[in-house]
Amino acid sequence: MKTIKEKVKAILTQYKDTRDSESLLSYWYYTEYCEMTSQTKIIDFFLRMENKSIPTIQTLMRFSRQLQEQNESLRGKEWEKRQRKIKKMFDGAPVLFGTRDYLSAVSHHAIAV
Repeated sequence: MKTIKEKVKAILTQYKDTRDSESLLSYWYYTEYCEMTSQTKIIDFFLRMENKSIPTIQTLMRFSRQLQEQNESLRGKEWEKRQRKIKKMFDGAPVLFGTRDYLSAVSHHAIAV
């Protein structure tokens, strides 16, 4: 039996448009692996998600990002553009977590309290 990640990879491989579209990736995942159809009631969809019998859209997107990061052939046309946008967002932002500056700030705060 395939894992969620393996199923996402199969969809990214078979349907190239899903590489740049969360909606299409979700559609194909839920119709191919979760027996969803146009007749499925939306309440049933959300109840199955709430009961964890189907993965959340966020889970599918997390695996998609992970797979695209690891495998260039699974990247869509928009991947590079998204990466540049993310990098631009974080350029110049202070790096705190995992550094001495963060640990120093935390310890000073703890002492001050």
